Amino acid sequence: MDSYSLYSKEKTAIAEKAVDIVKSKIKNNRFVFDESTQDLAFVYLGAEKETDLKISEIIFKTSQPGLRYLNANNCNLKKVVIENCPKPSNTFSFGNGIEEITFKGIFPELQLIDLSKNTLAKIDLSSISSLH
Repeated sequence: MDSYSLYSKEKTAIAEKAVDIVKSKIKNNRFVFDESTQDLAFVYLGAEKETDLKISEIIFKTSQPGLRYLNANNCNLKKVVIENCPKPSNTFSFGNGIEEITFKGIFPELQLIDLSKNTLAKIDLSSISSLH
């Protein structure tokens, strides 16, 4: 077996473990970031269409220092508060009908936020100086 095959199998195992963790964290239409998600860099909660997945709330119970990418497309979210994750570079939450999104803390590496197809009435991005 060549080193590429070993690398691919290792990456596949890591990805499968991450998917299992993410699925296990969805309860009562809520996704909770806690101690078990602290090592995840990429979290995909998105659905292909609005009827696939219903997550009304995303909760950050603990610091998520490794989180770099969060995708919560078409999840039926209404209000989002992102806190305790200083390193995200990309956040996608389109197609939810989000009315309010809040970023608590400093996000020095955040470069892209896609909030299209929402019904935003309030957003404060004043603490995010790194956006392009």
